Amino acid sequence: MDRRKRFIIFLTVVFGILFILFLIFGSGTKKNTAPSAAPQKPLTVREYTNRDSSMVYTVEGNVRGNNMYRAVRTTVTREYRLIEVIEGYQNNVIKSQKEVNNQEAYATFLAAIESKGYGKERKTKKTDDEGVCPLGQKFVYEIYDGQKQVQRYWGTSCGGQGTSGANNPIVRILFDRQITDRSRFMSNIII
Repeated sequence: MDRRKRFIIFLTVVFGILFILFLIFGSGTKKNTAPSAAPQKPLTVREYTNRDSSMVYTVEGNVRGNNMYRAVRTTVTREYRLIEVIEGYQNNVIKSQKEVNNQEAYATFLAAIESKGYGKERKTKKTDDEGVCPLGQKFVYEIYDGQKQVQRYWGTSCGGQGTSGANNPIVRILFDRQITDRSRFMSNIII
């Protein structure tokens, strides 16, 4: 046998052995054969209708001394509607009013606020809301599933700021209208 034929046989044997080893041991990486869990899609606002959920809308006043700072927080659940006046940055409730609610009213309310962007995120570079719009108002939109906060977006009266995609003037009216005699409750309260 000439040298060239021996070399071709040698290469064939070497590649054959390498091919067999490759088949036996694989490519060195293991494929994940377990099905990957699909990323969990966040619930829409309406999907909270039959859950132990609450929608919270807070209007925070402009930056002032602790004893003069005020915020108004409105919470709506399928069991109750609550408005609270908050004094100071420690969230001390100084006045509140709670009223009953029901499943049908809650479902209608959730459909209404969802249609006006409640629960919708607005992409923005500034996501930190600390100290924004110091001479105006900040609006905070929260969703709770039980005791767990699952969403928190915000906007301001300073224009173009915030992470919330909600139509604030309409959302504010919808929350305000959940409270009986809200204007009487809010008399003498400056935020």
